[in-house]
Amino acid sequence: MKTDLLGSWSLSGQVNTPRRSATTGTILLRTDAFTEVTIDAELRTARVGAGTRWADVVPRVSEPGLAALHGSTRM
Repeated sequence: MKTDLLGSWSLSGQVNTPRRSATTGTILLRTDAFTEVTIDAELRTARVGAGTRWADVVPRVSEPGLAALHGSTRM
């Protein structure tokens, strides 16, 4: 958990979980609008937005024959 002048917050994958009420100086970041996926097959890299779900990434990286290394989540 990071504590600074803006309050306490923690990062957990795609979910930013406030430790206090959202009205007491806590910042909650919504990343669901950042869903871009850019594949560079030649460099064998992918650039993925913070709000992108793996269900949208895996088929895109499979097209040029790449694989996504990822964990699992019920979300």
